[in-house]
Amino acid sequence: MYSAVVEEKRFQVLKRTEGISTTQIISRIIQQQGWSQHQGEAGGAGEALSSALCTAQPLQQFAAPPDDRPPKQLTAAKRVVYVPGIFDLIHPGHVSILRQAATLGDFLLVGLYSDETVTVHRNHSKPPVLTLLERALAVLSMRWVDDVVLGAPWNVTNELLTSMNISCVVLGRAPGASQEDSDQFLVPRRRDILTELTSYFAISSEALKQRLIARSAELVKRNSKMMEKQLSYISGKGYVPEA
Repeated sequence: MYSAVVEEKRFQVLKRTEGISTTQIISRIIQQQGWSQHQGEAGGAGEALSSALCTAQPLQQFAAPPDDRPPKQLTAAKRVVYVPGIFDLIHPGHVSILRQAATLGDFLLVGLYSDETVTVHRNHSKPPVLTLLERALAVLSMRWVDDVVLGAPWNVTNELLTSMNISCVVLGRAPGASQEDSDQFLVPRRRDILTELTSYFAISSEALKQRLIARSAELVKRNSKMMEKQLSYISGKGYVPEA
């Protein structure tokens, strides 16, 4: 398949992020719905596939600019823009809001709610599909994002605004979404620093999950086979240093 580009010496293999894959994401959604994959979750599968293994170094690598420019520093920013959210299963709607928000200042800071906070505010129903660190890696990989707040408070507080020197808070909405935001953005609204942005895409993380759920029978069958390969790779893999 790749022989032509190999011969031209234009082929490069990049090591993937360990501990996360499409197969694993689908597996989590299947498990959240209470479906069975019939692939034997005993034998350590649950532990092996529960989350990506992440240290501070991958976070720094994902946050690094795509060129040789040094990373932006929060302390040097003249206008910090803050966008809080869950950012589970990144989609074009997220990208649209973040891209627009980046034009409002010179430093884009994204607040990511913890898994526990999201679960509580969903009435203890289901946690995000991706863990906090996985969501951080996904958000930091976008060129418009300069840094993230891990475990951000659900309500935007005066302490947060002062500590991070935030000049603008962004509330992103999908087209036609409800205008209610309860008390989450009460403080920035009173301080007149709240900007509401509308995404160019009528899509949500929940809508993506529903698409997968609609194909449940097909996905359970597909993932049973793929999971066997995934677990075989995990059980037999050796250490490969980062490039």
